Amino acid sequence: MIMPNMNRFSPVLAIALLAAAALAAPAESARQYDSGYQTMARLADDLYRALPKEKRGTLLARPVLLDNIKAPYLQPGAQAKDGTNLHAVFVSPALFEVLNYISHARAVESVDDGFFAKAVNSLACDNGDKGLPPLYQPTHEKSWAFNTMNWQLGYFNQMAAGLMAIEMAHHHLGHYSKYASQLGDPKKPAPLYSVLSQKEWREAVLGGSRHALDCGLAPEGLIVLYDAISKMPQRPSWAVHLMPPTEEVSILRLELKRVEASFFDARTAAREEFRWSW
Repeated sequence: MIMPNMNRFSPVLAIALLAAAALAAPAESARQYDSGYQTMARLADDLYRALPKEKRGTLLARPVLLDNIKAPYLQPGAQAKDGTNLHAVFVSPALFEVLNYISHARAVESVDDGFFAKAVNSLACDNGDKGLPPLYQPTHEKSWAFNTMNWQLGYFNQMAAGLMAIEMAHHHLGHYSKYASQLGDPKKPAPLYSVLSQKEWREAVLGGSRHALDCGLAPEGLIVLYDAISKMPQRPSWAVHLMPPTEEVSILRLELKRVEASFFDARTAAREEFRWSW
C-alpha cells in the first residue's frame, strides 16, 4: 500500500491508516493455500505406517515429485535405487493445484451457491501438457474466511490421503505389476487408468478409502473430487490420472459411504466388547 504524506494528516488519522495497512497485508498474503506436496507427504507417512508389514514390501512411503511435468499427474510406478526397483507414487505440482482448487470450490459453495459448477466448468478446459488454464476465481467476501478455508483444508486432506492410499493399493494389490508392460515408455508411461479394469479400480478405491479411514481421513473428499470430474462437460486429458474415463460418481458415492459406515460400525462393536457386564 502506498502511504500518503503523513505531515498533512492528524496523528489520529495517521495511526488509523497504519492500522489499515497492517490489516491489508495479511489479507493479501492469506490468499494462498497452506496445503500442497508436503501435506500429502506427511499423510503418506501415516498411511505407510498403517499398512501391514507384508503390504509395504518395497514401497516408498512418500510420493515422488516430478517438477518437469506441467499438467496434473498421479501415477504408480517403479524407481530404481541401489539395484532395486522400488514401488513409488509419482505426482506433479499441478496435481496439488487441482486438489486445492476443487476443495476450495466445494468450500466456497457453502457461502456462494453455484460457484462449484462454475469452477468445474473452468477446470474442464484442456491446456494439454502446458498445465492448467486460468481458472475462475471466487469473489464472495467469505471465500477466504477462516471457516471456508478450514473446510478447504479438510477436503484437501481427505483427497490427498485417499488418492495416495489408492495408489498404494494399486501396488500391493498387484495392479501396477500386472499392467506395467502395457504402459509403454517408463519415462512417460500411459496412464494406468487407461488399461485398468473397472473391477480393479473400484477394488483399489474402496480398499484405499478403508486404509485412509485407519488414519482418520474420511472418503468425503474423494467423493467431492470424483463428483467434480463427473460433472465436467468434457474431461481434460489429465483427468484420466485421477479417474478412469468411463467411470461416474453416482454408484461409487454409495459404496464409499458404505465403507465409512462399516468402518465406524466395526469400531463401535469393538468398544462394546470391552464394556463390563455388571
